[in-house]
Amino acid sequence: MDHLLKALDSQNEAERIYAVQDIGELNDAQYTIPLINRLKLEHSSPVRESIVFCLKNVDCKEIYDDLFQLFRSTDAYLRNAAVMVFGSDGEQAVAFLESRLDDADKEVRKLILDALYETKSDHAKQAIRVGLNDPAENVVITAVEYLGLLNDSDSAEKMLKMLQRDSTVPMLKTAILSAILEMNQSDDMSRALLLFMTDSNIQGVDTLYFPEIVQLMAKTKDKQAICDVLYTLDDISVYAEDIIRAVNIAKQRFETFLDDNQIIDILMSVIQNSNIQNSIRSNAIELLLESSVVTSEQFYQLGLKIKNDEDMIFETIRFLELSGDAAGIKEITDIMNTTKDPELRVLCEEIVNQ
Repeated sequence: MDHLLKALDSQNEAERIYAVQDIGELNDAQYTIPLINRLKLEHSSPVRESIVFCLKNVDCKEIYDDLFQLFRSTDAYLRNAAVMVFGSDGEQAVAFLESRLDDADKEVRKLILDALYETKSDHAKQAIRVGLNDPAENVVITAVEYLGLLNDSDSAEKMLKMLQRDSTVPMLKTAILSAILEMNQSDDMSRALLLFMTDSNIQGVDTLYFPEIVQLMAKTKDKQAICDVLYTLDDISVYAEDIIRAVNIAKQRFETFLDDNQIIDILMSVIQNSNIQNSIRSNAIELLLESSVVTSEQFYQLGLKIKNDEDMIFETIRFLELSGDAAGIKEITDIMNTTKDPELRVLCEEIVNQ
C-alpha cells in the first residue's frame, strides 16, 4: 500500500495515473480516502479523470462526507465529480443524500438532486419529490425535470396543482409540461392541456408554451383537431421544429395522418422555406415521402419552388424525378448541363438516361 500512496503523490503525472490504475485493480475501499484527498489537490485532467473513474467503481461510503463537501467547491469539475461518484453508488448513496436535503445552500440542494437522479434507484424518486416543496425555484425546476425523466407518475398530481397556480413562474410551467409529456399518461396530459386551452384554438396560448402544448395536442387530441391547430399556426418558420415533432408523434397514433391535405400543405411549406434549418426541412421531406397521396404534379411544383435553393439541389432532383413527368426530366437535364458539381452531374445523367 505504501508504494501506491507514494506514487499517488509523485511529481510525475504518469506515475500518478499508473498508481490510480493499480488501485482500481485492487478494488479496495481503504484507498478511497487517499484518492479523494489526491483529487482535491490534483490539477492534471488525465489524473483527475482516472481518480473519478476509480471511485465510481469502488464502495465509497467511507468518504461520503468528503464527497459531499465537494458540492461546496468553487471548482465545477469537483462538484460534478461528486455527483457522478454518488450516482455510481446507487441505492446505497440515496439515504445519505436524502438526509442532506435540508442544506441551507440552494445550490448544494440542487446538486443533491443531480446525484439522486444519477443513482437511478426507485428510492431516489421519493427523495427527489421533496424538491417539489423547496423554497428555491431552481431546485423545484430540477426536481420536476428529473421526476419526468424517471417517469414518476406518482408526482404528476402535485405537478398539475402547481401548474394551476397563477403565480407559477414560466420556466417552472414549461418544466412541468415537459415532465408530463415524459410521463406520457393520457389523463395527466389531457388535464394539463385543459389548463391552457379548452378547445382547439391555440391562438390564445402564450407562445412560450407552444412547443409543449403542440406536443400535448398531438398525444391527446383527435386527428382533425391536431391538423386544424398545426394548419393555423401563423409563423411556420418559428414553429417548424415543433410542427415536425408533433407530426411525428401524431403519425404514430393515426395510420393515415400523413395523408391529410392540411398536413401535406404544412410539410410542403416547411420544405420551401429557406429560413428554416435544413435538418428540419429534411425531416419534413422524409415525412412527405411517407404520404401516399402526394401527386406527381405536387412533386413537380415542389421541385420547381426549391430549384434555386442551393442547399436543396439534391432534393430538387429527387422531387422532379418523382414527378415522373417529361417536364421534370427536362428540368433535371437543365441542371445537368449547367452544374459544375461532378457528383450532381453524374446523378442527373443516371436519371436522364434511364
